[in-house]
Amino acid sequence: MEKLTRSLTQRINQFQKRIESILETDAHATDPEAPAFEASRDLAMVRDLAVGLPDDHVDRGIVIFSRLAGLFEAGVLLENQDGVWKAQALFQEGHPRPLQREKAATISLPRLSPMTVAHAPAEALLKKLGLQELDEKNQYRALLIKPVPDFAYLLLTNLPDLWLKDHINHTLKSIADGFAG
Repeated sequence: MEKLTRSLTQRINQFQKRIESILETDAHATDPEAPAFEASRDLAMVRDLAVGLPDDHVDRGIVIFSRLAGLFEAGVLLENQDGVWKAQALFQEGHPRPLQREKAATISLPRLSPMTVAHAPAEALLKKLGLQELDEKNQYRALLIKPVPDFAYLLLTNLPDLWLKDHINHTLKSIADGFAG
């Protein structure tokens, strides 16, 4: 049992180190004169999600997550740990960063087919994860995408329904292409 616990702890630590090495770990300084962040709806940027990805499956999932930072207002990278999903990284206003918590919150997710989008109330999910600061004004809706069994992306957006459907369909196609390559 102790050997299993040690192995699981090593796996978690390795994953966290990979996240830190891929994502920028510097705290982002905000320029007060810089324009407010606006998530891009540029189709070329969406298609670029799948371009030039690393061969390693884990690195690929992290790089795709970091690229999603430009396409959505906020997001959380969740890792499956024996059926329990743990928040490992987040992005807000275009800046991805690893979570620096010893005991990051975990949640249970519904069973989803790969590349299915589930809509959920952002407020409840963020509260369970202890990440309410991602949507302090309760203005976003949450989209949950599980592209592969070991990763899920929780994406927050304020995009109206009229444009959301096309944006998420193009995003899903690019994510699928990224994991297929």
